[in-house]
Amino acid sequence: MINNPIYNILENLGVCSKEYLIPYYPHVRDDKSITVFLCQKTKSIFLSGKSKKEKISAISEYWKLDSIEEILGVNFNDDNRRYNQYKDLVYNKDYMDIGSGLGGSLDSFKKIAKKIICIEPGPSKEYLEGAKGYSVLDDVKSAQDNSYDFVTLFHVFEHIEDPVEMLTDIHKKLRSGGRAVLEIPHAKDFLLSFLDCDEFKSFTFWSDHLVLYTRDTLRPLIEKSPFKSSYKIVSYQRYPLANHLYWLARGKPGGHKKWNYLSEGNINEEYNKLLFSLDMSDTLIIHLYKE
Repeated sequence: MINNPIYNILENLGVCSKEYLIPYYPHVRDDKSITVFLCQKTKSIFLSGKSKKEKISAISEYWKLDSIEEILGVNFNDDNRRYNQYKDLVYNKDYMDIGSGLGGSLDSFKKIAKKIICIEPGPSKEYLEGAKGYSVLDDVKSAQDNSYDFVTLFHVFEHIEDPVEMLTDIHKKLRSGGRAVLEIPHAKDFLLSFLDCDEFKSFTFWSDHLVLYTRDTLRPLIEKSPFKSSYKIVSYQRYPLANHLYWLARGKPGGHKKWNYLSEGNINEEYNKLLFSLDMSDTLIIHLYKE
């Protein structure tokens, strides 16, 4: 029924069991052979297994957009927001970003960081090295131990097949007193857990996201790693009310741009507070500390 490496780890830890798994959606957007399951106990979402399709090798194929400029434009708001959120942690620090993509957020960070290294095995590695001039490694293990003050994974952790091993590797690379930040999609996203929006499910489930975590599946993985109890998990909402209304009315993404006039005043601030109180934000941010 399910052969997902992350689910298998959580089952071995006693966090999940097959008696709680129910079919949630018939397939992911890019592979009809992969089923989506919901764990009723933890509310986390798991794919039935890994895709057997050949890995994407071209940037345009990965992003489904024609130009790098288009891709960077789509991600501009998140890249800018991340710079403002984490610039104090990057300033004059040795910084590692894992899963750097096209390096949109790094273009701002490089002006203030002491050193930046990218971990990127995907199709954008050549672009990061050639066009952008970044130092790029294929995997975290290749980086020097005890050498970085700050590490980030922006929407990468949900791709990782062995999350405990990744957390252990990050811990090794951080200096004492260093911090890592993981930003991930949340399985309890309001569009999924409350609105049960099928159009959003069809759009958001894809073969690279082996799992959508909740706090109940994150905690045991972190506590199995060297970070143990040195962490905190906070809610964050990337998309505003207009985006959710557009999904309900039109069944499509992009409502925060098309209906941006619905974001006047403090409506989004109050909406976000409500989502946080319900634990139904679209994003979780995990702060990990090396003592």
